[in-house]
Amino acid sequence: MGHPSVEKTVTGYAARDSSGFLSAFTYSLRHEVTGEVLEVGSDVTRFHIGDTVGAGLIVGCCRECGPCKSNIEQYCNKRIWSYNDVYTDGRPTQGGFASLMIVDQKFVVKIPSGLAAEQAAPLLCAGLTVYSPLKHFGLMKGGLRGGILGLGGVGHMG
Repeated sequence: MGHPSVEKTVTGYAARDSSGFLSAFTYSLRHEVTGEVLEVGSDVTRFHIGDTVGAGLIVGCCRECGPCKSNIEQYCNKRIWSYNDVYTDGRPTQGGFASLMIVDQKFVVKIPSGLAAEQAAPLLCAGLTVYSPLKHFGLMKGGLRGGILGLGGVGHMG
């Protein structure tokens, strides 16, 4: 038996087009009533209206399981992919084909001013794919050498 749904109007930040430029955005959020208090948008502190931002493959997670607490959210059983998945309210995620995306601020990155969207986009996918394991395994020290085999997205970003 499912839980009843509650709809709540919230205000957050949104990039309304592919520029990634943030502006205030009000929308309805549906969630299941489970007995816990759901606060939305009240703790967004890293971003401000006017920031240009981007999001990668993961847009949400539970934040409570072992993988989440270890910063390896890709192993969270409740993670939400940016495409071919569903948000907690049951709406589908549509990645780059969406007219809007809801993204936990943990998975949003600020795009530096002066960096064009077409320059930033490859860094959000292939660039992160290369950077993440290097950082995870402590390979970010000066003087280390390594090789990345392959041509195309990951190989070029490496």
